[in-house]
Amino acid sequence: MSTDTTIEVSNPPMTLFSAGRLRLSATSLPAVYITDSNKQGIFTYDPSDLTTPHDGVMTIVTITNKRYKRQMAGLRGMDASWFGLKGDGKTDNTAAFTTAKQAAVLYKLPLIIPAGQFLFKTTATLASGLTLKGAGMDKTIFTFGNDFSGKSLFEGVGCSNLTLEDFSITGIAKELEAGIRLNSFPNHATAITLNRLKIIDFWGHGIMLGGSGPKETHFNEEVTITNCRIHRIGQPGALVIKKDSDELFHGIHLNQTTKKLLIQGNFITDCSGDGIFAWQFNNPADQEASAYQIKDNFIARTWMGIEMMSFGANNKSQISDNIVLYPNRNYGFGISVTGDFTDVSGNLVATIERIPLELGMNRGTVSNNRLVISLKKTSEEIGSDTFDDSGEALALAQLYNNAVKFTGNLGYVEARRANGTLAPKLIRGVEIVGKHGEFPPTVFTDYASYPDISDNSFFGLTGAAVCALVTPIRKAQIRNNVFQLSDLRYDSGIIIYGFDWDISNNVFDLTGAAAPVNGNGLVKVHNTLQSNTGTRSQVHLNRFYAPVGWNLVDNSQYVSTINFFIDPVSSDLTVDLAGIKIKAQQGALTQQLSFFGAAPIQKPAPLTSDINLKATDNYGIGEQTIITNLQIRLQELETTLKKVGLQN
Repeated sequence: MSTDTTIEVSNPPMTLFSAGRLRLSATSLPAVYITDSNKQGIFTYDPSDLTTPHDGVMTIVTITNKRYKRQMAGLRGMDASWFGLKGDGKTDNTAAFTTAKQAAVLYKLPLIIPAGQFLFKTTATLASGLTLKGAGMDKTIFTFGNDFSGKSLFEGVGCSNLTLEDFSITGIAKELEAGIRLNSFPNHATAITLNRLKIIDFWGHGIMLGGSGPKETHFNEEVTITNCRIHRIGQPGALVIKKDSDELFHGIHLNQTTKKLLIQGNFITDCSGDGIFAWQFNNPADQEASAYQIKDNFIARTWMGIEMMSFGANNKSQISDNIVLYPNRNYGFGISVTGDFTDVSGNLVATIERIPLELGMNRGTVSNNRLVISLKKTSEEIGSDTFDDSGEALALAQLYNNAVKFTGNLGYVEARRANGTLAPKLIRGVEIVGKHGEFPPTVFTDYASYPDISDNSFFGLTGAAVCALVTPIRKAQIRNNVFQLSDLRYDSGIIIYGFDWDISNNVFDLTGAAAPVNGNGLVKVHNTLQSNTGTRSQVHLNRFYAPVGWNLVDNSQYVSTINFFIDPVSSDLTVDLAGIKIKAQQGALTQQLSFFGAAPIQKPAPLTSDINLKATDNYGIGEQTIITNLQIRLQELETTLKKVGLQN
C-alpha cells in the first residue's frame, strides 16, 4: 500500500506517492503520482531527457536531474489550474492564462478551464492553434472590473485553427469594444470555431470579427459561430434604446474581412444594436466576397435582427429558417439585406410597428418566409415613442434594386387596437422602393427592374398589396397572389409607378372594406409615365372580391382584360372584357371561367382570431408561447388556402 512521501525537485518540493511500475505504453517505466492541489497527475521518468527545464506542470526535474513527464493519456487536455488560474472572482488571471495558453499551443492540447469565475485585469490574447474549453457556459465565467485595461476581454490577431467553447463572458463595469475580438490583420486567419458560448450583461459588442475599412486585405475565413447565447448587450440601463442613438452594440458584429461564414443555432436577445451585423464587400483589387450562411437562429428585441451587406457574383449568401421577433428601435427592420444573389427563405419575422424585411438585393430570392406585423395595443404600450397613426406607412417587405424573386411568402397584419378598432395606418404588403444610389434614375435602363412577386398570401393589409411610389419600376410581375385587405380606404390595391407591369391571376379580398377616398381604387397609377414612354402595363385575369364603389382607376394608363369582380354581399359577378362588362349571378359564369384561363373562384376564408403580440413579453416561457401561437395561426392560414385551392 503506497504512502505519501516527498520528492525533492528543483523548485518547489511536491508531494507524491510511489505508483510502482505502471504500464503506460509498450514499455514499463517508473511512475509517480503528484498529489499537490491543482497539480495532480501521473508523471513518468524519462531517462533520455537531460535538458527540458522544470516547470512544475508538464515536467518535474529533481535535484538529481531526473525528469518526470506528465502523462496525458485519457485526459481531455491541459487543466488551466495547473498553471495557477483561480476561479475565485478576485485573482487576476491574465499572466497565468498567458502561460497556460503557450503550453497548450506548444503541446497541441486543449486548454481546459474548470468551473469558477475568472477575473482578468488586462486583455487575454489568443493564439493560433489554441482550443479553449470551459466546463459549460453556466459554469466557467470570465469577467472584469472597472480597473480593466484593454479594448476587449479576449483578442486574437491573425489566429488560425482557433476554437473557443463552453464558457461565459460577462461584465458591465466599463465599456469595452467586444467580449471576443478577432482581427485578421496582419495575417489571414482560417478555421475559427466559436461554439456554446454565453455573453450576457456585457457593455460592448458580444463577438466582433474582422478589421475595418474597405481596403482591408486580410481575412478571417472559414468561421463558425454556433449554439451561442448572447443576451443584454449594451450600456447598462439602456439595453432597449427606443430613440436614435450612437450606442449600438451588436450581438455578433462582422466587419468586411470575414469570409465563408456559418452562424447557426444561436439565441440572441436584448441588444442595443443588431442581433447579427454582417458587412462584406467585393472589391476585385483587394477583396472577394463569399457566401455567408445565417440560419436557425433565434433573435429578439434588437435594433435589427439580422443586417447584412454583401456584394459580388461569388456571394450567394443564405439567410434561412431564423426566428426574428420585435426589432425595437425606430427604423429597425427584422431582416435587412443589401447585396447580390442572396437567398432569404423560411424565416419567421414578427414585429410590432416595424417592417419585417428590407431587401436591397440584385438577383436574389425571397421565399417561404412568414411575416407578421402587429400594432401596439394600448396607450400604455404606445407611450410617446411610436409611429403615430397618421405617420409613416409600414409594409411586410420593402424591395430595392433588380430582379428579386419574392415568392411563396405568407404575411399577416394585426392592425387592431385593444378596443377592436382598426388603426387608420397604412400597412402594405410589398413596397418596391427603387434603386439605391439613383434618385431619380437618369435613363430608362437605370430603373429598378424585373421584381417578381408571385404565389404569396397576405392577410389583414390596410394599405396597398404592392406599390411603388419613390422611383419608377420597370417590368414588375405580380402574379398568382392572394391579398386580403381589411381596410383600404386610404390606399389602392396595387399602385403602379413605372412601365410594363404584369398584374395577373391574383385574388383580392376587400370584404367589409369602407368606400375608397381620394380617388383610390383596386389598381391605380402613380404619376403618368405609361403613355409617355409608349409602354403599357396589363391587369389581367384577376379576381376582386370588392364592395360596390371599388373599381379599377387610371385604366387609360394600362391594359385591363378579363378581370372578375365579385360583390361579397350579393355574390354578383361582373366580368370586364377589355372594357366590356358582363354581369350575372356567380353560378351562371363559374363553369365558363376556364375558357378565360382563370382558376375557379374561391374566396379566402375570413380571419377568425388575432395574433396578440405584446411589446412587454419577457425572455422565457411567455415568449415561447407567443412563438407557438404564431406558428399555429400561420399554419391555420396555410391550411385554409390549400382547402380553397389558392395555394399548392
